[in-house]
Amino acid sequence: MMSRTLLWLMASLAFASLTSLADGAPLKVMSAPNLLRVGTAENIFVECQDCTGGNIPVQINVVNHPAKSTTLTSTSVTLTSERNFQELGQITIPADSFSKDPTMKQYVYLQAQFPDHLLEKVVLVSFQSGYIFIQTDKTLYTPNSKGQFNTELHNC
Repeated sequence: MMSRTLLWLMASLAFASLTSLADGAPLKVMSAPNLLRVGTAENIFVECQDCTGGNIPVQINVVNHPAKSTTLTSTSVTLTSERNFQELGQITIPADSFSKDPTMKQYVYLQAQFPDHLLEKVVLVSFQSGYIFIQTDKTLYTPNSKGQFNTELHNC
């Protein structure tokens, strides 16, 4: 009897969550890397699915974690019907707000403020940049030629 009640409760919760998503309201989306590099320009994608009508201003903010007391950087984009209500915003996080300790994990809040809705996620911050060096045995390759290469990965 207990398992049947639990099953009905779970089914009811699942149905309630589906109906809240299917209420006909446009879906706001923010997509970003799961790791933001300090001092490097990063692209943040924002979208309003099933939107119609006029332009939609969106403010993209990077806020300190966990206090949310300081906005570290921000940019604004405008979603338009000509671009299918999709836009890329570019942010660069300044290095002066973080500890230089490489063993310490540091985070920020990434926010996309739509006129009627706030999207927010916690994102890991890194000071490392990566480079790939490729060394080949020939200066020029033709489509059917074979060669050898050596790769090196460097974190800076």
